[in-house]
Amino acid sequence: MLKKFVTPVLGFIAGLTLGAHSMAAVSASEVAKLGAELTPLGAEKAGNADGSIPAWDGGITSAAQAGFANFRPGQHHPDPFANDKPLYTVTAANMGQYANKLTEGHKKLLQTYRNTFKMNVYPTHRSAAFPQRIYDATKRIATTAQLAKDGNGVTNAGEGIPFPIPQSGVEVFWNHVLRYRGDVIVRNIGQAPVTAGGDYTMVKFRDETMVAYSLPGARSENLNNTIAYFIQETVGPARLAGEVLLVQETLDQSLENRRAWVYNPGQRQSAALRLDAGRQERTARAVQQLQAQFEHAQVQRHPQEESHQPRGGPIRAASRVGGGFEAQGRTKPSLQQTHSVCG
Repeated sequence: MLKKFVTPVLGFIAGLTLGAHSMAAVSASEVAKLGAELTPLGAEKAGNADGSIPAWDGGITSAAQAGFANFRPGQHHPDPFANDKPLYTVTAANMGQYANKLTEGHKKLLQTYRNTFKMNVYPTHRSAAFPQRIYDATKRIATTAQLAKDGNGVTNAGEGIPFPIPQSGVEVFWNHVLRYRGDVIVRNIGQAPVTAGGDYTMVKFRDETMVAYSLPGARSENLNNTIAYFIQETVGPARLAGEVLLVQETLDQSLENRRAWVYNPGQRQSAALRLDAGRQERTARAVQQLQAQFEHAQVQRHPQEESHQPRGGPIRAASRVGGGFEAQGRTKPSLQQTHSVCG
C-alpha cells in the first residue's frame, strides 16, 4: 500500500505550457523587501486592517520563549496558547452568519452532523519561526532559483525556499514542496479513515526522513537530484504490519521521476524502479556525501536551534531494488543499500 510522501507535480502541471525554464529570478530590489516589509520567507509582515490578523514579529523561536523552559526535544509539544478562549463558535444553526469564511467541506460537516459538530474559532497568532540559516539561504537563492523544464522541478537553489516572491502558481507549489520541515525527522503516527457511519480502523506507522535539501550548505548541484530520503513501516494492524515504503524524492523531475520501493511481507518481495549500474554508483556516492554533511551540521548547529530542531534518528535508504531493511536503531542517520529479497 503506497503512501505518498510528496504529491507528484506531474499531473498538476500537465496542462501548462512553460518554456525550458521559468521567467528570470526576481530583482535585487525586490529581494531587499525580505525581512523589511515582507517576512524573511516572503509573507506580508503587517497585520490586516481590522486587527484580526496581527503583524508578524519574529514568531516563537524557542520553547523557553513560549514559557516552557524545561521542554526537551522528544517530549509532547506544549501549547503556548492554552489559555485562549474562543472568539465565537460556528454551528449548524448560525453557519449562515459565517458563510463567507467556511469551505464547502465545513458546511457539509455542519449540515450532516448538526447536533454534534461545531467549530470554535480562536484568536489568530503568527507564531511561525524558522532557523536563521533558512532565512539567509532563502534570501541568497531568491535571485538564482529557477523552475526546471516545464515546471517539473527547481534548479540553482538549496536549503531555503526557492521563490519567496513567487511569479507563478507553480513557484508557489514548489515553495510548499521545499519548505523547511527539519533536518532529520522521526515520527510514530496513526491514520484513522472514518466512514460516514463513524467506523474506523487505526493504521499505525513509523516513518523516518532526512530532508537533504534543507541540510546546512545544501545546493542543487550536490544533492544527487534528491530532496529527501524517506522510509515508512506499517506497524499495525496485524494484517498490514511489516509493509515498507521507501522513497527518494527528486528535485528536478524533468530529469528523473521519484524513486520508490514497496516491500510486501506477505509476498516477501519488493517492487521498485529498476536502476542502472551507473545510477546505483552515483546514489551510493551521494549518500556518503549527505551523511558527512549531516554529521557536520550536527557539530555546527547553533545552540539556539537545538530546542526546536528534530533529533537525529535511524534513516535507511536504498539505491537499488531490494528489501530486508535493517531493524535495529541507530544513534545517527545511516543510509544503507538493501539486499535483494528472494520471492
